[in-house]
Amino acid sequence: MHKNEQTIHRFFGAFAYGDFRTMQQCLHPKAEFKDIGFDLKGKQVPAMWHMLCAREGGIRVMYREVTVDDQTGRVKWECDYEFQREPTSSPRHVHNKIETQIRFENGLIRVQQDTCDFETWADQALGIISPIIEVFGSLTGHQDLLEQKVRESAKNRIEEFIKNHPEYL
Repeated sequence: MHKNEQTIHRFFGAFAYGDFRTMQQCLHPKAEFKDIGFDLKGKQVPAMWHMLCAREGGIRVMYREVTVDDQTGRVKWECDYEFQREPTSSPRHVHNKIETQIRFENGLIRVQQDTCDFETWADQALGIISPIIEVFGSLTGHQDLLEQKVRESAKNRIEEFIKNHPEYL
């Protein structure tokens, strides 16, 4: 098995068990991560995986379709978790389908870009897409604002987590 494929299996296998420490061992020290909410670099990346694995109720992860070469990799995965916008809001179940593109450096994950259907995620996590479409006829013109709010919220969550976990400073 290619060393990069081993890294992907180790990383996502550990994720499925909530083992953030093993996941972190798969990351390059200058790792970068980007998805619909986060745009992280360096120590922020392992902090995010720690934060996600530590979430109340956990996260269920299933991955498949792993492909790699000497520099890049792809994996499709799905996860189930409860999303809570704020500590006082009711949790909402999310089933997210994600495609990950990875760039490796020395057998470690250097850059990870996760993509998913934003509208589907937002409707499950926030429960506001259907009402927006009902009122305005589509999400067009409102998606940029919503994505900005999601990124601001994610940034605040990771900053708060890092503040409480100084090992990521």
